Amino acid sequence: MKRPITVGHGFGKTKSHELVNKAVSGDIIVFTPSDKPYLIEDGLTIPSGVEMTFRSNSKPEDTVLKCPFTIEGQVLFENMTIDLGKKGQLYLKNQSNVIFRNVIIKSDSEEYNPVYCENSNVDFHSVTLVGDESSTQITIADKSKAKIERCLINKFYIEGESHVELTDTKITNRLVIDYDALLDVENIYLENDEDGIPLIVGEGVFLTIKNLYFLGKTKQTIDLDNTRHAYITRIFANNDVEIYVKGDTYINNDIEINDNVELNYIRKNSEDKKESVQQLEKSPFGDIPFDSETELDPNFFGDDVDDSIIGIDDSIIENTEKVTETMPVVNELKYPQLAEKSLDDLNALIGLESVKKTVKMFIDNVKINKMKKENGLHYDNISLHSVFLGNPGTGKTTVARLLGKVLYYNGVIKSDNFIEVSRNQLVSSYVGRTAEQTQEILEKAKGGILFIDEAYSLYNDSSNNPGQEALDTILKFMEDYRDEIMIIFAGYTDEMYNFFNMNPGLQSRVQHKFFFEDYDENEMAEIGESILNHQGLEYNQELYRKQLLKALRQSNDNSNARWVRNFNEKLIMNQNSRLAQTAEVNPEALKCITDEDILQMSANDTQTESLDDLLNQLNQLVGLDNVKTFVKKLINEVKANKLFEEKGMVLDKPTYHMVFTGPPGTGKTTIARLIAKIFYNLDILAEDKVVEVDRQNLVGAYIGHTERNTAKAVGQAMGGVLFVDEAYQLASGSENDFGHLAVETLITSLENYRDKFIAIFAGYTKDMERFLDENEGLKSRIPFTIEFPAFTPAEVAEIVLRSLNKDWSFDEAFLLQAVSTKYANLSTDQKANGRWARNTVQKLLANHKTYIVEHVDDISDITHIENETILNTLNE
Repeated sequence: MKRPITVGHGFGKTKSHELVNKAVSGDIIVFTPSDKPYLIEDGLTIPSGVEMTFRSNSKPEDTVLKCPFTIEGQVLFENMTIDLGKKGQLYLKNQSNVIFRNVIIKSDSEEYNPVYCENSNVDFHSVTLVGDESSTQITIADKSKAKIERCLINKFYIEGESHVELTDTKITNRLVIDYDALLDVENIYLENDEDGIPLIVGEGVFLTIKNLYFLGKTKQTIDLDNTRHAYITRIFANNDVEIYVKGDTYINNDIEINDNVELNYIRKNSEDKKESVQQLEKSPFGDIPFDSETELDPNFFGDDVDDSIIGIDDSIIENTEKVTETMPVVNELKYPQLAEKSLDDLNALIGLESVKKTVKMFIDNVKINKMKKENGLHYDNISLHSVFLGNPGTGKTTVARLLGKVLYYNGVIKSDNFIEVSRNQLVSSYVGRTAEQTQEILEKAKGGILFIDEAYSLYNDSSNNPGQEALDTILKFMEDYRDEIMIIFAGYTDEMYNFFNMNPGLQSRVQHKFFFEDYDENEMAEIGESILNHQGLEYNQELYRKQLLKALRQSNDNSNARWVRNFNEKLIMNQNSRLAQTAEVNPEALKCITDEDILQMSANDTQTESLDDLLNQLNQLVGLDNVKTFVKKLINEVKANKLFEEKGMVLDKPTYHMVFTGPPGTGKTTIARLIAKIFYNLDILAEDKVVEVDRQNLVGAYIGHTERNTAKAVGQAMGGVLFVDEAYQLASGSENDFGHLAVETLITSLENYRDKFIAIFAGYTKDMERFLDENEGLKSRIPFTIEFPAFTPAEVAEIVLRSLNKDWSFDEAFLLQAVSTKYANLSTDQKANGRWARNTVQKLLANHKTYIVEHVDDISDITHIENETILNTLNE
């Protein structure tokens, strides 16, 4: 739960240094503006899995936080200054996700980079770095991803297969890209009037720049050294520009440059000799097309900032009008290597074969259309709008994000822009604002993908539904810009089918359906192993798979990959708890998950009764010999199935649904509760519980009510036993009775969740026989029928005796004879078996207590029941 914490100076306010012990995941830390900085000397560490927000509601210069950070979780910094001092650093690592929005980062260090991002995701929006010019640097390294927008940076270093998108940003010293990094740029301003080189591009780099502005007055240099692929559309400069080309480098030779400025390509060999390059070698990946209609925003630092501060020369801006010739846009591969890698990443996902097939169809369509175009043939671009259908945890969002990269790098869409929203982002809380808000999001997603999660929540039958306004706006945009955006509607299968059926406009605009099937057992195990392997953990793979599948078969959680992640998190908690008890933990131990950790995953924490205890309880029941024999056979069958599985034999999932027939009071509910305990003990059921229902609980009063009631009951019983008493009443009404809807809903659940719960249908013998004969669908799904015979008079007397002899004394022979005779002489409609026995015990104890009160002075043992009291009770 998100919790705001207000930090300020003065009495009664949370102090900044208190955050170390007070803040927890989900907290929003709000700093009160102050002319005095907030100090956390030892810094803050944000661990993996922790979410936190640090913000002020004023200008960033009004709130200064002096604190270094080590971040592995998810953090948002907003409207503040972070002062790192001489030794502090913002260190982002281990797949952290960090956003800086309207932030000033200060550093006085001559030794440390203020921001070092390692294998993480980071967004900088309107960020300014302030400090020593020789060391104030942002470093993006080790497969990180970053978005930089409207920022002011001194030095910027990108390396190690990192991917950076940079827009409308000024760098005042130097930009270096190296070691297989990828940089996409739109409007970059480089200011360097010294002898240094403002742009250095190294080995294996992919670089594209739309609009490069050199703000310095002196000659400017670009250094390309074994650069895999560099593509620059336009350069604007105050003086000549030289591009040094070294090694196996590709740079396009059609760069546009403003008037009165020369652009020279210089081949520079290892002896530092220069020679003019008239025609550079062709890239092995082909030329990269571009859209040169990008507009320059000279005021990207804000309308209220003087141009002289930024250093943009008016002559540069004026010359932008002379280079607006439009280049043709075709579906070429922008990054062939990344196109192949993105497809490899998609194909590496476990399962999802139908999804992969549809994506290949998209790409093949683009290839063939290109061939048709080259041969002067007519072709139509297909609409990409799609629907993602599937249960939770089947990878819909993951695939959508990856799909954006696949389609972009393979030339299907123009941008890798991916925007993810739900109803909350589309529907405004202000009347009349929803359409405008939705339109803004659609415009931002143009050229890329808009992913709408739980899209069915936009539509309902209400006359006052702002979601309908959002949907109408989306439908119009889909039609007007069908070739310029891909909209993906995602949600659970049943809800999405209903959603589309309610709106024919959607059906006609969305041609492609992606079905995300539930993962099977082997795929779930593969997912779990891949997570542990990615974390560098060592474990017994065979035992891990065995225990995971065991837990999966017990579980009533159908969240697919999410279930696996939760399983692994609990496993690692077991490991951590064990390690925490160890005096010294070495690095190897941190990587090792022991067999004990894994076996602990299947331990029943709440199990208090052994199987022998439960069998003893069964044997102690009066009568029911055939029922006891059946339960024992059932236990042996379960044990045999587990032995077969351990030998590697693949068996069909067993079904244990049952019918209990017999008169009332014969122990049907008692046996159901025992079966739940026994099957829980045998790891067949996930929980030791019995949910008891009858017709009144299942059948509703209006259309749709019965199905919801029945589904709710099944959901409550998942992992345990659903006991349906007097089940024949569900089909005893007329054709218009809603009872048959409850039966139909139950039939579906019996099949779909046959290994997730046990249903027991109980009722009088003849009524249940007639009920099952009339419904073959139900009968075929219930393999076991157990008859509970009526108790004999002697057995009823024995039940009464056992109910009393724990706490009371009496003449046992007299009790047995009297009760047996009484029960034998009852009429058939009065014989309620165990219920009659329980009622008799209750009346007998009430009469005994009355006797005690009336004869309190004459009684020496108040726990002894007189024969007279027994006889009087039976004769009432």
